[in-house]
Amino acid sequence: MRSGLALAALASIPLFALIGACTSQPPSGGDDAGTHCPDAAQPDDGGGFDAGFHQDAHDGMDASVDAGDSAVVDAGPACFFPFIPTGWRRVECGCCDLWAPERLEDIPPIEWEPCAYDGGVDCRIMMITWTDGIARFNLARMATDSEGRALLAFHRYPVDGDSRLWVLAAADGEVLGAVLEPKARTGCLLKNHELRDGRYALDLFGNARIGVVDQHSAHIVAGVIGEQPAHVWQQLDAREQLGGWTTFSRDLVVHWFLGRVEATDWQMQGRQVIYSAGIDPDGLTPYERTDVGTSVIIVVSAGGNSGIVSWTPEDGPRNLLRWPGDSSRGASNLGTDGEVMVWTYGEGKPPGGWYHDYASFSIMTAPFTTDPVQLEATSRRVRAEIGGQLVGRFESWKVGCGYAARGAFRANGLVVVRLADGAAWFLPSVSGLSWGQTLGVTCEEIFTSAQTPRGDLVARVKIDSLGAPLPPD
Repeated sequence: MRSGLALAALASIPLFALIGACTSQPPSGGDDAGTHCPDAAQPDDGGGFDAGFHQDAHDGMDASVDAGDSAVVDAGPACFFPFIPTGWRRVECGCCDLWAPERLEDIPPIEWEPCAYDGGVDCRIMMITWTDGIARFNLARMATDSEGRALLAFHRYPVDGDSRLWVLAAADGEVLGAVLEPKARTGCLLKNHELRDGRYALDLFGNARIGVVDQHSAHIVAGVIGEQPAHVWQQLDAREQLGGWTTFSRDLVVHWFLGRVEATDWQMQGRQVIYSAGIDPDGLTPYERTDVGTSVIIVVSAGGNSGIVSWTPEDGPRNLLRWPGDSSRGASNLGTDGEVMVWTYGEGKPPGGWYHDYASFSIMTAPFTTDPVQLEATSRRVRAEIGGQLVGRFESWKVGCGYAARGAFRANGLVVVRLADGAAWFLPSVSGLSWGQTLGVTCEEIFTSAQTPRGDLVARVKIDSLGAPLPPD
């Protein structure tokens, strides 16, 4: 499963030197001010992060958020911020403009109503309580807390026709966080958000000093669930690269840029390239990242070929489910709850074939590991895929409580699988409701996005209402 040549190239690449964190002070000049990063630091003798990374790095986030003044960028006199409405306060986030409510109790909780879905399936969908028009919000995120409660993060907009509201709430309870974002006239735009491990992070692109939303100026605003957000990172006017997209665990912050993946700890004191398309033997590009503790698993693909690599500070990058030079087989759609991994494996693809052209697709599972030898010894086939292809992204598996689920777009439906025995359910899309990306799985329900005549919303389906399963094959 490993290629010695590929791994040697990955291990020897000089990009694994640490890059010092950008200063929290804004540039004093104009567009040519640069990123204000100090000289690159050197890696430790083990080739990984410096010693601070190997400690309990997740404490660094709490420290940076609590410190406030050390993580906040001074907006400076050149920044323009509109009037802050009553009951809201400005979130310190560099030269951007976000507001947080003084009282979370004033934000309406999530409400649910029955889905327009026949067949006896217990399905509910999020009610549109914030507008009389079409509901529009960017892709929702889901996580579970220590008690197994489902938590959802999403946008509601318009708010008074002029802003949009990011909401973090328990699916059946109170609002736990909210951020109000003005329109892009101030030069910043919230482009991505992530939720897991009791924390959340928001990616902002742009720079209000020049009043332009571009993808060359990036910020991260983060917080512990139930606490106020704080600005933890910025990179201004980085003309050589697009702004990144953030995922994380309690130990790592992982940044995706076009063609490469970087990682740092929550103290933002060092950054390290952990995968690059330029050092892959087949030029496969990184896309989805799954972060568990100090481990990162990356789905890579290009030109109809897909695979999965892993990275840890101790072992560096390794080909986990990756066969360089062999385009007849591939793996993608990986998901994990940190204990169990699930992915789609394809084999028998003809030369020049695309992600759906494999002769067969199998759902595979194994205990969580980043070691390719251990994975090969412990993986097993669950059953044949339903509407299989290896595109990843919106079709990635979500895993929990012995079940896995994903949206299957070629089959135009929702697939749910019981991992113990391969029993499966397929819910086709119907008029008025089309299943989208699965968000998460609890012991009782599948949470998924759904397209409706009034916009994209979140739906929840009771597992015990799915009826008789398709038999294992």
